[in-house]
Amino acid sequence: MIKFIAFIVTLCILMLVACGPANNSTPTERAEPPTSSALLTVANETVTPTEEPTPTNTATSTPDILIPAPEGIIYRTDAGLWRVEKEGSPYLIYQLIDSSYTSLSPDNTHILYFEYATESQPRGSQYVIDLSTLNKTQIYPRDNLNICLFTWMPGHPNTIHTVLLEEGADPGYSCGRGSPVFTSLDGSNLIVLDKDGSGWSSPSISPNGKYVAFDKGGIPWFYEWGKTAHLFDTNRYGISQSGASYFSAPSWSPDSNKLAWIRLPKTQDQGQDDIDIIIFDIRDKTFTNLYPCQTNNNAPCGLGNYEGSQSHIAWSGDGAYISIINYGFDTFGVYSLDGQYRKMFADGFHEIQWSSSNSWYARTESTESCYKVFVESAGNQESHEVGCGDSLIWSPDGSRLIFGKKGLGWWFVDIKTWSVKQLDMPNDSEITTWTDLSNQ
Repeated sequence: MIKFIAFIVTLCILMLVACGPANNSTPTERAEPPTSSALLTVANETVTPTEEPTPTNTATSTPDILIPAPEGIIYRTDAGLWRVEKEGSPYLIYQLIDSSYTSLSPDNTHILYFEYATESQPRGSQYVIDLSTLNKTQIYPRDNLNICLFTWMPGHPNTIHTVLLEEGADPGYSCGRGSPVFTSLDGSNLIVLDKDGSGWSSPSISPNGKYVAFDKGGIPWFYEWGKTAHLFDTNRYGISQSGASYFSAPSWSPDSNKLAWIRLPKTQDQGQDDIDIIIFDIRDKTFTNLYPCQTNNNAPCGLGNYEGSQSHIAWSGDGAYISIINYGFDTFGVYSLDGQYRKMFADGFHEIQWSSSNSWYARTESTESCYKVFVESAGNQESHEVGCGDSLIWSPDGSRLIFGKKGLGWWFVDIKTWSVKQLDMPNDSEITTWTDLSNQ
């Protein structure tokens, strides 16, 4: 009998060794790197970036396990606006009806929301709700201003930032491309920096709330809070402002010390590929020409016909990388500020969101079946395909990601362990923000 049991045990061990563990993961497909060489000009020096290393392609699977939504999640349902509390239970912040946009203030004291257009208000109505009194104040429409894109002003908890469009511009198409406007929570203290709304791109507010960069018809302007707006004088940085170029799509670094602009030619005969990404150091009054392109070069930088008014620059959380997006062609690239790294994406790009604390970013890529979600690290080419969704929300500390779509579900990713699990949330939920509740 003992010999028979020993025989059975030995047989089982041999079968396990022969079969090995199951592996159903699928490697992440990677876009090919560009063939042209990007140049970097720093203090009159030009260097060529090194070749991209071979990436480590990995993939993660999503187990069918529902977990509670993490604390600090702000989401909307048909019933209203909710927040997940520290103990994990949802709290109804306010019951909203017919709202197409909702935003909770950083200090959790007010709600900014937009109601759909009606016959009496064809452009819709914007309101602020004081959560301590539940008083509702209408701040738009007003003064015949064509404005949209209402957001909270960083560093100024009682101020709302919005964008003024040119007269007659369609907010559905042009919203975001205009001039900065600021107002207090009750609609008073209106500050309009350009009454014509002639901006080609979205204004950029520094994270510390001290500076605002914007353009007037392609001319760079600068505003320091509480002072007078003025022309952004690039001559002080060593760049001639002869009038032969436009500036567009400003973007502040996370530390509020550097400002990126796209510089492009005014006339078509200069070539559509004469484009630069210039990083201005506000403290040292120096600049870095990160992305110079040359006329009549068949593959100057990989972006082809570029329109500054359809572009957007974003910074990595550590300030070491930037991404530049061309919405007109659904393409984008990621670049290091030292010029040693760049990666181009095209054909199917949808969205990118940087982590707030490091060089990780999440991006979506359009396919026939869905928007695939990838989480990648700039510089070392590590890439993880984690699932499908068209919304990307990073945690306040930048170490976790939520992705998904209303009606299809939401998933949680820990980039330290690459565990991907579905959140237990209402089917009609739409996550808008992930706030930090540690100090509350």
